[in-house]
Amino acid sequence: MKEENYIAFENYISKSLSDKEVLAFEEKLSSDSEFRKDFETYKELSEFLEHSYGEAKASKDFETNLKAISNTYFNKQEHQAQPLKKSKRFKISQLAIAATVIVFLGLFIFNRFSAPGYEDYSDYGVISLSVRGNVEDVVIKAQKAFNEKNYKDAEVYLSEILKTDSDNDEVKLYRAISQIEQDKFEEADTVLKQIFSGKSAYKNEALWYAALSKLKQEDTKACVALLKGLSEDTIYYEKAQKLIDKLD
Repeated sequence: MKEENYIAFENYISKSLSDKEVLAFEEKLSSDSEFRKDFETYKELSEFLEHSYGEAKASKDFETNLKAISNTYFNKQEHQAQPLKKSKRFKISQLAIAATVIVFLGLFIFNRFSAPGYEDYSDYGVISLSVRGNVEDVVIKAQKAFNEKNYKDAEVYLSEILKTDSDNDEVKLYRAISQIEQDKFEEADTVLKQIFSGKSAYKNEALWYAALSKLKQEDTKACVALLKGLSEDTIYYEKAQKLIDKLD
């Protein structure tokens, strides 16, 4: 299985995907038999591991439990495989897959019981800017830099765009995100507050990323306060509630 599939599987199981992402995921389940088979394997191991792991929270207990769970699962798989008289190579391959999934699942479960961090939520996807004026070359460079996570250059290009399209809240938003990624919090927070305090179409986006900025600064109180300001109809609302639960 590919690592990106693990992430997609876990996000689907934990209901962390948007409605659009859920639809795309389920369409892939229907059309891609290998993807569906991998998902069923992942889900089976996830349920097994969750049940066996229980509510243990200490990292030392986690390591002990994970080792025991791995041994139990491997023994179970080997016992079930023997009557089928499958080849040794096949069993080793299956166990290797199981080991990879269990380790990966273990990291997810460990993260669920640990404090959430900025990196857990800083997935911005691919941006495509809508800009007025004759700045097409700069827009392309800005999008490319941001999408490649080159936030230093992205900030430069986005600032260049704002010289000719100064009221563009979308560009301001992504420049602020680029600044958060570089720990330029004061500049980013000021602009984000201006956006979410007004009537901008990007009000909720700005509020969400302002909260993430506070999360990165480890200012839990400010982060929760901003998250509670998100309206229920925004795509960030469900994620915000889950994050509030973890922080409170």
